[in-house]
Amino acid sequence: SVVNFILKLKIEIDSSFWWNIHRLSNSLENKSLKTILWLAFIFMNGLGILGVNRFIAQVIYLLDKLFKNQEGNT
Repeated sequence: SVVNFILKLKIEIDSSFWWNIHRLSNSLENKSLKTILWLAFIFMNGLGILGVNRFIAQVIYLLDKLFKNQEGNT
């Protein structure tokens, strides 16, 4: 339940951030500023995805290491 809460909170933060970026880009008239704003948004989300993927890979590695140690002890 803790993981579900954290994931739900992250989704809510991301969606509110996207909503604010969308409203801000609609109010801007400068095309290059809009482009920079959206590229920054995509870049930040890309970094977040890379971080989550790295975390998942690390968890899988640690679980694999743990189960191999348990098999060797039995």
